[in-house]
Amino acid sequence: MPSKKTPAIKAKKELPEIPKELVERLGFEKTLNLAQQSQISLLLKS
Repeated sequence: MPSKKTPAIKAKKELPEIPKELVERLGFEKTLNLAQQSQISLLLKS
């Protein structure tokens, strides 16, 4: 499902403060999920 992965990749690009070490430790998929959750929380706050 490319439509589901695209927003996660977009969120990761919009959140460059996620450290590279975190990506390597958690793994790519988990980091994308984290980025998505961060973006959702930012949208809810505004």
